Order: sequence, then C-alpha cells, then structure tokens
Amino acid sequence: MSKNDSSDIGFALSCLIGRAIHFREFKEWLYFVVEHSDDPPSYVFDMLDVKLFVDFKPYEIMGFVASGGLSTDEADAISGFRFLRGISDFEDRISRHDAIAKLRLNPDFERKVKSFFPFLNMDSHIGPDPDKGW
Repeated sequence: MSKNDSSDIGFALSCLIGRAIHFREFKEWLYFVVEHSDDPPSYVFDMLDVKLFVDFKPYEIMGFVASGGLSTDEADAISGFRFLRGISDFEDRISRHDAIAKLRLNPDFERKVKSFFPFLNMDSHIGPDPDKGW
C-alpha cells in the first residue's frame, strides 16, 4: 500500500463493509500492511487505535473516500464470501445462492481476495463477528 494509492485501502474497506471479513480481520490486514510497507500512511495507525467497529469512521480518519473499484459482480462476489464464511445469513440485494454463484463464476476475483488477505482462511466458516453481532 502506498500513500498515493488508495485502491488497497478501498478494497479492504469494501471487503469489511461487504461483511466478507470481520473488523478484527480488517485490523489484522492493517498490521500486515505496517509489517510489509516501507512507509505506511499515518491513517493506518489511527485506524488501528479504534477498538470497536461501531466507533470506526474510516473516511473521517483518512480525510478522503477511498474507492474499492469493485464492479457490481465483484461486490456480489464479496457477498458470496460473507455467506460462505457464515458471517451473515442476511439476504439483501442478492440471494445467498446468487452471491455464491457470482463468486464461483469469477475465479480471478476469488483468488485476488484470498491473496489480499493471505493470513486468513477465506474458505472457513467463522460465523458472526463477536464484536459486531454479524
């Protein structure tokens, strides 16, 4: 992640907001960034200071809106991860079946998500986030 490129933080936030990962897993990603970057942006450290997801205001912390750059199909695939991981059974814009189908129909995107979070087992059923209830 570089100071002048918001695509990585935007992608990670898209996964968090899409509920494919828990807040604590998002913070694990931030630690990963700190460990593997020469000079991570200061907002990374500010984000690490936030204890609870309910208190997390990323755009206030960063001072800008980072775009995840996801297509509609990719956003649906993120929902597929949410369902497979058992984070939520809530069906909103897309059904469980359709979200998982979008994920399986886009193996390059599935690999991207898994490689972006190499320290997580994105295939495991982990259940609702104990810090948030989903």
